[in-house]
Amino acid sequence: MIELIKVILAIFCAAIPFAVGQRFGLLQYASPMHIVAYLAFLGFTVKAVVFSLSPELAFFSNFTVSDEDIGWGYFYLTSFIIAMTVGYVIFASKRSKIDIKDVINFSSRIRSPAWILFIGIASAIITTYFYFTLRELGEIDAENSLDTLRQLNAGKVVAIQGRIDTNNSFAAIRIFYVIPVACFALLLFKYLSHKNGRYLSYIFTLISVIIVVAIVKGTRRDLLDAALITLAVFSLASTKIMKKAVITGILATPVILVVFSFMSNLRDKDVSLVQDDLISLESLQPIVTSTYFLDINLPTLIQAYVRDDQMLNGESYVSWTFAWIPRAFWADKPAIDPGIYIKQEVFGIKNPGGFNATAAGEAFLNFGWFGVVVGFMLGLGLRKIEEFLLSDSMLSRNIGALYYVVPFCLGTQTILQSSFSGAVVSSAAQVIVLWILCRFTIGPPKAGVQRKRSTAKAWQVRAELRST
Repeated sequence: MIELIKVILAIFCAAIPFAVGQRFGLLQYASPMHIVAYLAFLGFTVKAVVFSLSPELAFFSNFTVSDEDIGWGYFYLTSFIIAMTVGYVIFASKRSKIDIKDVINFSSRIRSPAWILFIGIASAIITTYFYFTLRELGEIDAENSLDTLRQLNAGKVVAIQGRIDTNNSFAAIRIFYVIPVACFALLLFKYLSHKNGRYLSYIFTLISVIIVVAIVKGTRRDLLDAALITLAVFSLASTKIMKKAVITGILATPVILVVFSFMSNLRDKDVSLVQDDLISLESLQPIVTSTYFLDINLPTLIQAYVRDDQMLNGESYVSWTFAWIPRAFWADKPAIDPGIYIKQEVFGIKNPGGFNATAAGEAFLNFGWFGVVVGFMLGLGLRKIEEFLLSDSMLSRNIGALYYVVPFCLGTQTILQSSFSGAVVSSAAQVIVLWILCRFTIGPPKAGVQRKRSTAKAWQVRAELRST
């Protein structure tokens, strides 16, 4: 009976944000509440069902936790997610859905797709070259290309586990990976507004490059980022989102799972790349056993283990203020992400590396049960940013559409499954890079659009004055 209640809570925590997104979100299927719903489904609902059948697969089963601790963990995460939905709704302005004409106007300003494709591919190659050069992995000793990939991915795991460059994430280099992703989004916008087959070939070419780069650098999250951006662009640029999203999802899901499986096997030293299968069901297990998505494991463990004297009292929410200082000037700069602190200080695991804090876990680490209030404020903040980026002025005369699908959607995902300050720093840096990119890829708004918006605004003001 207890397990059934846990599963019901987990289903509830995915269904409620989705329903709120459908009712109050400015975009169908791609509002902030939809992102909460998707990550809650993967990190809470799916895991709760699996854990009820196979408790040994739960990440928290590796620690000493009581049934009472687990129950309180489920209750806390449920409360946090509900608080987010309340914060999202309670101060939401009464706006209708966005005008598709604004998105069409934005798409018409996108310059040569061939030029955008070139920028996307070139930036992916150049960034990858500097990324591995600066990591100083040493000489690659491999008999074939698969061995080379394994050694590159092993270097990624070493960095994650902290055996080398524990605090150096090479963020200054990795931020430029936003360029090929943004170019992918621009090509999608262009194709959905013009339906040119040549643009579609550009899209497949660039997404193939993005997937190859993800495999080389061993970041499986890039697959989720690409899927989320695709859904957001479809939601913005298409009036028939459901049909197209379902078809795209059906076609993309097997590809994502295959690539995820392959990347997992590259990381697993117990798997022989010659004798064993490169793709296997076992390699998909990290989807459930890890702390990915809006995860149930970390909030459960933090509320069970953290002591009053270990509370951060808001410290992790302001660490973004010093994140901009290069390590060349501050070699001992603390890690922005609280994951290392959670692993070493809260859980007492002294080997290097860290765990994803998640939004709910970070809130409890700072304020205990008052972290639920952070969930409320987070929902409120996400709603206000959504309203700003999807306003008429940002869509028709600016680049709000691109800011929404890349820095905002990806930043929301980072906040939910990683940390607040990390999301603030990466999103702000992405905005700067994209602003520069758009100087070369986006044309100015048409004068007619500006006059039309100004006239419409003037008539609205006159109507309000007459009514008073």
